[in-house]
Amino acid sequence: MHTWFARTMAATAVLFLGIGGSAATASPERAPAGPTGVAAWGDNDYGEAAVPAGLADVTAVAAGQDHSLALRSDGTVVAWGHNTFGEAGVPAGLAGVTAIAAGFNHSLALTGGTVVGWGLDTSGQSTPPAGLTGVTAIAAGGAFSLALRSDGTVVAWGDDLFGQTEVPAGLSGVTAIAAGTYHALAVRADGTVVQWGGYEIGTPQGNHPVPPAGLSGVVAVAGGRNHSLALRADGTVVAWGAAGQVSTPAGLGGVTAIAAGNDHSLALRGDGTVVGWMAADTAGPNGLEDSGQAAVPSDLSGVVAIAGGARHSLAVVVATAPVVTLQPTAQTVLGGAPLTLQIATGGYPVPSIQWEWSADGVSFTPAAGEVGTALTFVARPADDGIWYRAVLTNPAGTIATDAVQVTVVSEIPATGTVAGTSAAIAAVLVMAGLGLLALSHRRPLGR
Repeated sequence: MHTWFARTMAATAVLFLGIGGSAATASPERAPAGPTGVAAWGDNDYGEAAVPAGLADVTAVAAGQDHSLALRSDGTVVAWGHNTFGEAGVPAGLAGVTAIAAGFNHSLALTGGTVVGWGLDTSGQSTPPAGLTGVTAIAAGGAFSLALRSDGTVVAWGDDLFGQTEVPAGLSGVTAIAAGTYHALAVRADGTVVQWGGYEIGTPQGNHPVPPAGLSGVVAVAGGRNHSLALRADGTVVAWGAAGQVSTPAGLGGVTAIAAGNDHSLALRGDGTVVGWMAADTAGPNGLEDSGQAAVPSDLSGVVAIAGGARHSLAVVVATAPVVTLQPTAQTVLGGAPLTLQIATGGYPVPSIQWEWSADGVSFTPAAGEVGTALTFVARPADDGIWYRAVLTNPAGTIATDAVQVTVVSEIPATGTVAGTSAAIAAVLVMAGLGLLALSHRRPLGR
């Protein structure tokens, strides 16, 4: 299904992560070459993968348990999906945002070095500590939050079930942060990783795992429910955590950004493509939940940022202009018979479609509710001579199909065919006309 990250800067790397570590900076890892939109795939039970129509000029995305956030180039935030706790209810007047993050049921925004939180706050995860300033990056875990300050120190607040808000004493020189469901990660200036908190289920290191021995050269990290990822300066990815989630796809390289959802992982490569993976599904209360969140759409390209939610994934993509690959054709049809005008389209994200009608072929009016690749209705005498076209729109532009005219006749032409229908069948359609008019076909015109 198609529909339109967190760390501070360490050298030139940018971290992209997901639940519970969806944080984002406004600077995409790959500079977009044109207008940007959002692609989404995976679970959509609460509309978290249903990107709002017309969403454009996006620089970063963040994915929570069942909600999504997008940061626009003008510093505003757009949210959609689950909103029972207000996690998708962006505070009125929020502006000047430079980073976003999404936890299970809470959201964070960074503006002017301070943090704004909203959504569920039962553990204080949405309420930053008083006086917190100088923040350069944010991350949101299951029910806790992290902030990286300009002096290289980390501040944590919210749920502490596994010690995830107990920042190790003396931790400094931090250049990047990430939050998993119950654990936190920090990259230090020397390229090593510090981890605290725990995983939901046991690991070879117990419920308080540590990064692999000798791990170095790290520029970004990401945290999931029971696993962690590290992106190294050479473009390779290292994974650790629960059984089945400690490996990466063979040959994976050239990676510029990473993201982790509950049970899946994503990697953005330098060519703008995305690789997704997750361990095989397992039974039991801690089994992995596969909703297609790791199944990256085959036509996804031009990606500049990624985020992983609990069971869905997001990508900021450079849009390509809509194109018409199949034009509608003019039709002659018997009154009372159904007709269909069909088109096929291209462009990314998939363009929205609005059918329009015109009495003169010049001035067109939108046909209410007619928004798909096919316009189907039962012809009436009043439809004779009406022109129809479809308008395609995505963040990269708008284009209209050819305008075609519909001719409605009351008898079979001498040629014996009407709209591609044989004379014998057309005669039956004439007899059935009144019945067809009673069917629940939508009317494109309000006439």
